[in-house]
Amino acid sequence: MPSRNISELYELKRYPQNTLGLFTFIVYLPFGIILLLLRLILGIQVFVFGFLLPDVPAIQRILCKLLCATLGIKMCVENLDKKENVSVYVSNYVSPFDHLVIRSVSGSVTPGKDMFNSLLTTSLGLRNFGSSLANFSIFKKNIQSTITENVVPIHFQPEFKQTNGKTVLKFKTWPFEICNRVQPICVEIARPFLDIKVSTFDSAYWTDTLAYLFSPCTNYKIRFLPVVERMNLSETEFAEKVREEIAHALKVELSEHSASDLMEWEKRIMEDVVRREMEARQRPNTTAGLNSNPTIHRMACQVKEVLPMVPYNTICMDLMKTRNVDQTITNILEGNVTYVPESPSHTTPSAQSSSNVIISPSTSKDQRFKGDSLSTAAPSFGKSAQDRTLSFQERKKQLIETARQRYIEKHGLNIVGSS
Repeated sequence: MPSRNISELYELKRYPQNTLGLFTFIVYLPFGIILLLLRLILGIQVFVFGFLLPDVPAIQRILCKLLCATLGIKMCVENLDKKENVSVYVSNYVSPFDHLVIRSVSGSVTPGKDMFNSLLTTSLGLRNFGSSLANFSIFKKNIQSTITENVVPIHFQPEFKQTNGKTVLKFKTWPFEICNRVQPICVEIARPFLDIKVSTFDSAYWTDTLAYLFSPCTNYKIRFLPVVERMNLSETEFAEKVREEIAHALKVELSEHSASDLMEWEKRIMEDVVRREMEARQRPNTTAGLNSNPTIHRMACQVKEVLPMVPYNTICMDLMKTRNVDQTITNILEGNVTYVPESPSHTTPSAQSSSNVIISPSTSKDQRFKGDSLSTAAPSFGKSAQDRTLSFQERKKQLIETARQRYIEKHGLNIVGSS
């Protein structure tokens, strides 16, 4: 089976899109808001207890249960009899609170940052082993010492990138370098009453948390798989064997993509979004000018006749400043207006031109145009800067005057213009 496209590994919309789902959501909306407020109150109390109570295992377990209740998390554990007291658990990555659920059923901790204080962080199933980016060797050494001392089990999510659970990404191999025996865990998630997605492509941690508080409940199904021994396998082979076990149990495909691939795809999408937003900011100014002032549109068509390779929107934006056809043409020819040349097919219907005016790709000062009537090449190169400036001004004046005359003749206008 071919690997899924990266876009298929994300949920793009959080709320239901079908008619029945939308109707159910609207009916539930007032109850959801009340439930969200009540859970927020409970969550504040849990946080207060977390700052006041001592950091001991019994308190950690109680707070873990309270946090699950606050978020509306319900758990169903399968194959609990297969659970063994191993040092390392490995699971797939499908939600922002996988570590909390795995903590409640296995007592393990997941490498992460200190979010609030030690008690709350541990109750959420997290522990700070240092920064994997700043000093990866120390980070791995701290994890390995914890595994060796068997103080507390470690829970890894080697995908290192959350997906919608329809596939299992390629595993990073470094967690399998520091252990020889792991127990895989399958994590599945569902919201039976409302089709509210756990997370979306552009969601933040806090918006996902609000979705948990708003939803009636979030059901997790946890399944323990038999322990996998490393034997004589390499780190890569060991990681792939565990990945295959998890994918087979979940009945999903093995993806050819890794967390790095997903992050690169997200970067490209966000760059495209920013580009479109910038274009959208410029578009209203031009559109407003065209709709409210037909004179700008008429003058833009005249400029377009002379310089068909200049984008119509660029012409309009300069005309909004100058209010003068000659000045805008001068600004463009002198390089005061930046633009990306376009082909004649991009011209507006009302400004289509049969003119042969085409700017050469050359970036030299002598701008050459197709057709003898518009040729303004200087017969010789000026010896001084003053001579070259004077020559340029004369050739520019000639170009504008010739282009205007061609426009008048084409449209049969009895207009006498001056440069």
